[in-house]
Amino acid sequence: MLAGSIRLGDGEQTRALVWYSDLRNSTRLAETMPSEDFLDLLNVYFECSARPAIAAGGEVLAFVGDAVLAIFPVGHDSELPELTRRVTDALNKSLSFTDGINDERISRGLEPIRYGIGLNIGSVMYGNIGVPERLAFSAIGPTVIEVARIEKLTKTVGSRVLATREVAAIEPKLWRSIGSHRLEGVGQAQELFGFREEAAKQAA
Repeated sequence: MLAGSIRLGDGEQTRALVWYSDLRNSTRLAETMPSEDFLDLLNVYFECSARPAIAAGGEVLAFVGDAVLAIFPVGHDSELPELTRRVTDALNKSLSFTDGINDERISRGLEPIRYGIGLNIGSVMYGNIGVPERLAFSAIGPTVIEVARIEKLTKTVGSRVLATREVAAIEPKLWRSIGSHRLEGVGQAQELFGFREEAAKQAA
């Protein structure tokens, strides 16, 4: 690619806040909806889940089927309060936009769009992966694996957004502990925090 200036394996280690969202019931929806309607639903979902992250300065690295992987690079800890403010604003916009879209969809007898969001902070490998003929720029590493597992728990704990302690500690009044949970394929259980949506709206 680009006469060899972009190569397989090019990349760097960086610290980032990682945003991962995943659409609920996508297999059932894909099987029961006409393909055109399902694609329309996917695109609306991406507008709800990816657009606010981009507007807040995040970089969407991948649409993994019906999942969104975005990162917010962290240069120094002093940047975290401002970054958290932007991510909180993005969460508010994402959820509010989804609620508005769903009110309209339900009134038309359509399936509402449901998804969860996981947030994590940590080191990620940020660069080109794949094969020489087909490269993708993405982020990999334990932080990314953890955030995908964290998002999966939103299906069962009653919160649309979950975050690690390090994320929640930056603005603790916007988060509530949901206790310690073991993440699939990850060693020790860790305390997770649910997003207090009403408190976040009031603080906006």
